[in-house]
Amino acid sequence: TKQNRSTWDWNFLRVALPPSQLPAGWQSLANAGLLYRLAFYELSRMYLVDAFRENPELEQIADDFVPGLWALTASALQPAVQSPPDKYIVVRNAWIGIGNVLACMASAWILAQLTGRKLLVDWNVNTVTRTAFALQPGVETFEGHLESARLNLTTVRRMSESLTFFHMSESQDLGMAMELIGCRDLAKEWAAPESTYMHVSTNLYFAAMLDVNPNYKGQVASYASSLKEVLRPAPLVVKRARAFVKRNKVGKEFLLGLHVRARVEGEDNDDWPRSSKPEPELAARIVRCIKGTLISSGLKEGEPFSILFASTTKKARKAMKTAISEAKIPGLKNLLMLDNMDMSRRTVTGAQDALAEALLLSRADSLVRVVIGTQGFSSFQMMINALRKQDEWTEGLQLRTGGDFPNFMVTDSCLEHGECFFSDGGIYPAYIAHHGSHLDRSCGNIPKMLAEAGWAAKRECHLHEPVYQGSDPSKTVPGKAFRSEL
Repeated sequence: TKQNRSTWDWNFLRVALPPSQLPAGWQSLANAGLLYRLAFYELSRMYLVDAFRENPELEQIADDFVPGLWALTASALQPAVQSPPDKYIVVRNAWIGIGNVLACMASAWILAQLTGRKLLVDWNVNTVTRTAFALQPGVETFEGHLESARLNLTTVRRMSESLTFFHMSESQDLGMAMELIGCRDLAKEWAAPESTYMHVSTNLYFAAMLDVNPNYKGQVASYASSLKEVLRPAPLVVKRARAFVKRNKVGKEFLLGLHVRARVEGEDNDDWPRSSKPEPELAARIVRCIKGTLISSGLKEGEPFSILFASTTKKARKAMKTAISEAKIPGLKNLLMLDNMDMSRRTVTGAQDALAEALLLSRADSLVRVVIGTQGFSSFQMMINALRKQDEWTEGLQLRTGGDFPNFMVTDSCLEHGECFFSDGGIYPAYIAHHGSHLDRSCGNIPKMLAEAGWAAKRECHLHEPVYQGSDPSKTVPGKAFRSEL
């Protein structure tokens, strides 16, 4: 079996036994061992529980299959029950970025509300991302539910169906998923016992499709409010953000947030972002946009302000720190960056630091975003705006709370129209119109329905309103900043 281009040899796989000689629970134990070696640890543990419930004697050899991972004993397990107490939506998080993970979880909560189900969270391979968050009371993990309800995974799988779709899925498969999400009455579609557990895995903010579904129009909650129902920042993340605020006296003057999404080799496998840092020409545009943003946000020249800068690479940090320092912007008191950053999103501290940055940026008076080499679509920026509605962690601090704040975008993809544009803080699903006629469904063309309902991100350059004409931020109209709606 290949895993990450390497191979592993497992002695247990060399022995084949006829069914008559297999002990009870053997299949579940073998599944636990295989999943353990593929790093699906939660699922491995679920099968281990099944194996022990079927045959407590397997505890004697379990350490050979899942060595030293859990202090789990067969004697501590309650007998399994056969019927779950309710119906569920299980959001099975795919290996995607933190912004997309949150968009999917918020969508799943909305889906659960609309179909009269309870939400369960399966972090799946996101064992790192999960450490940045705490689930809200009333929201369980899939694993925790099986334990609290005393259910065997083997039993649950017989009552489960899956719905998996991504913006780059095969067109026919995505079309079938859009028929369900965008057109059907899902409570009726999933009424059968084998649909007791609906497992949903995607990278799309599919709440937008639910909003245009004729069965659910006017019933879909906002991204910010639904996200708040599902999770909150983990205590360690809050501690990190609060310490930064106190140490740097954040909140005493105007705070401009700047987020530059740069390419991280080994993590960004699409063709965007296109560079690990902004080149000097782009960095100069970002500096000019900062100046225009300040004017548009109502600051007078020389009025004190600070910049809170976050990025995904050290190279981008260094490039922008140099560009901003050399620009000598009047009134700039501090260029703030989270210290001792772990830039890897594949480590526990990296995931926690990313969310700490997002929390801090959500308290800005204005937010400028850049995704190098693109028109600026950013699920991380959408998450920042949604986190503005989660104020609990700011108690006792002089930080902005609630409300909306202006968003701006820098892109080199629309230079014929400008370099710095007004944006909004709303959320949009990724572009799917390229799937063509496969998205012509029983209730209409899904992309067209999304566009008519305001769910389509602006892709054409002429739709973006420039903050100033050309490359002269002094031409900015004072106080014109667009106020986003969450």
